[in-house]
Amino acid sequence: MSVNITAEGRRLVTPELEWFPRPDGTERAVVFIPGYNGDPDAPPARNYGVHGMEIWWYLRGPRGAAHFGIFTEWTPGELRPGHGRSPLGYPVREASQYPSGADLGYHARVPQWDGQEIYARKECGIIGGRCYCDGSGLQADSLAREFTQYGESVIWAALEAEYATLKTEES
Repeated sequence: MSVNITAEGRRLVTPELEWFPRPDGTERAVVFIPGYNGDPDAPPARNYGVHGMEIWWYLRGPRGAAHFGIFTEWTPGELRPGHGRSPLGYPVREASQYPSGADLGYHARVPQWDGQEIYARKECGIIGGRCYCDGSGLQADSLAREFTQYGESVIWAALEAEYATLKTEES
């Protein structure tokens, strides 16, 4: 699994994924993007605010890739997850125990619907080359709730289902 921090301790904006092959010819990756707590004493250009940890799951293969991500409110700064410092000027509040869905979607090599425009003008970091990307926060939120009840197996099942629907040049 990938942790998205450089050797110097800086958070990367674009995940660097470590792919693991599966017997069916697809690959999977999970990346933890650590939360951050801006330094209130830093000048505004150097204070990057506050954001909780994100976790993203990917399944990719010849058709493209499916992805699912969750937002947590786990920010650094205290002894237990979810209880970091509040942003300057905001009231202190308890963080939610459960994650919320960020996105459930795909990166496809060909358009998935008439008129879909190319997403990645440069090479897509997930599938390489051109990319037609779309997703749903509502579906992600539903899957996040299932994940907290049933575990990670529901995520891989959802990604396999999403991946199976991707159109290819031949379809």
